[in-house]
Amino acid sequence: MRMPVTDDNVRVGALRVSREKALAAAHAYLRPAAGVHSAYPAYDSYQPEHDPDRLSDADLLAPVLLNVRHFSLEAFYGLRERRSELERLLRQIAHDARLEESADGDLNLLGSFFSVLDGAGLPGVGCSILAKILHRKRPGFIPLYDRYIWYCYQDAPGAPVPPDSKRSWAAYGVLLGRAIRDDLHRHHPTWQEISGYAHAPAITPLRALDIIAWHAGRAANRPRRSHVGGLRSASWRGAA
Repeated sequence: MRMPVTDDNVRVGALRVSREKALAAAHAYLRPAAGVHSAYPAYDSYQPEHDPDRLSDADLLAPVLLNVRHFSLEAFYGLRERRSELERLLRQIAHDARLEESADGDLNLLGSFFSVLDGAGLPGVGCSILAKILHRKRPGFIPLYDRYIWYCYQDAPGAPVPPDSKRSWAAYGVLLGRAIRDDLHRHHPTWQEISGYAHAPAITPLRALDIIAWHAGRAANRPRRSHVGGLRSASWRGAA
């Protein structure tokens, strides 16, 4: 495990952001100016009394609060059919689990969640929708995902997760989790400082990293294509 560092830059995948810009972006997101709408706290405070081990119908709709624009009835019913499987996996993870503290073996649990997208998958559901449903249940362990996170960690030059047309979603989840874990640990003091900007509800260092990765990926590139199991394809499902 890498030692935490404090310097003038933070790293999110292949991208580096000045600490000053990262803090400013986080402040704007977590403490928006009057009249400015942000996904925080709408997403993070949604259904505050939700059961962390259960996926209610309301939980399945949470991605809409992170700007998912294409959430179909087909996706909703498909997720309901896999609900018991996802709840079984959730129960294997402690409520307070932290990705930055996880061992390599723990990352296989992330792969298990991603594996529901392998094979026939879930019609209308991509990794972005799935992650935005599950992150609320284990906000310190299950990362959020969208086209900008993908850019930081796979598509940008020098990204830590290289494209692989033969890789499964299960394998991708493990590799993505490892790369994010390294960045969480490397700049942990900064992620903790950003977490402190959230008045209510509190957020985890993992959520703080997501905020900066989203801003960095969006500023650096606006990719229009996604990957399936590591292979970029013509469509991006559920991205925001």
